[in-house]
Amino acid sequence: MTLDWTFSFIELVDNRPKLQMVSSFRNGKAQLLATRNNFPEVIHQMESVITLLTYIAYFPNKDFTKIKLDTSGNHYAVHFLDKRYIDQGFLGIISVSEYDTPLTYDFWGIEEMMAEFVFDYYMDLKQSLENESFNISEFQSWLSTEIKEFFVEWYDAKKEFRNAQSDPEKQAYFKSNKHKKAKPFEQWWDLQLINEYGAPLTDMISFIDDSSFFVAEEAEQTNQSLESMSLSALKILIDQQGGWNIKYLKNRLNNEMGYSYTFFCKFTVRDIRYLLIMNSAIYDLQAETCLQAFRGNEFELLDLIASKIEHHTMFFTENGQLNVENKELIQQIILNYVGKVYK
Repeated sequence: MTLDWTFSFIELVDNRPKLQMVSSFRNGKAQLLATRNNFPEVIHQMESVITLLTYIAYFPNKDFTKIKLDTSGNHYAVHFLDKRYIDQGFLGIISVSEYDTPLTYDFWGIEEMMAEFVFDYYMDLKQSLENESFNISEFQSWLSTEIKEFFVEWYDAKKEFRNAQSDPEKQAYFKSNKHKKAKPFEQWWDLQLINEYGAPLTDMISFIDDSSFFVAEEAEQTNQSLESMSLSALKILIDQQGGWNIKYLKNRLNNEMGYSYTFFCKFTVRDIRYLLIMNSAIYDLQAETCLQAFRGNEFELLDLIASKIEHHTMFFTENGQLNVENKELIQQIILNYVGKVYK
């Protein structure tokens, strides 16, 4: 088992990232400390990734806080964005990766709290120093002590999770724990089909549970399509990073309404690529907020819709468009499969 936690400390100058320090830990032990003066080659190697993550942090009309990567085999990889200090010219990122294990553990849920704790201390320390120089060695010593404790907590939690896999009752608990306080709750989701040129091919179809509706106002439809086009461009940009494939993006909603998740599904018809985009949220009717959780059937639903659409090659023109009649047929496929999968 290998667990890597990497903290990136980023200065923002005119909204442009300048990576100042990277502190990496493996299984709770300090692995690497890189600054612009110490191991600058590490800083240079990470700059393209940091630029992309900063772009996601500034993405318009979305407050993305987490990027889960779709990895092969038993490998878990995620980036958390701490954007609380952006107005003060600072962005903190913790990157988590677990591998070399038969069972990855992504249910701990403490990574964001850990990141905020670390970046809070870093900012408090920087601000308290005023004109004094920042002692990187002392900070790294403090961080190493804290990470050792966090790793012990993580390891104990993983052992409990691993033991639960052989106990059906405990296994069900882990799978449903995030939803225990969510009942009664509603499933909110929106779906739209985009072509590789960023053009929306269907209307945005919205659902509450398995009941569908379309936004009636033209202005709102336009805004939804523009958002989907922007997300499509973001997905293409991320794919160009190489070795990256997003599983989902976590988004903090406005007005303390909680969180939603954005999922993608790519497929190809006659050498033209298409993208299904889904926004999903679980609304707790009692707490009147959206949970930090999702049902998990979003991936199945997108795959089923994409697989069905792929069979209808004649729906699509050579330049990746749909005529009006076929647009209605594609939207009906989406409506039908949401009803099936939701049950």
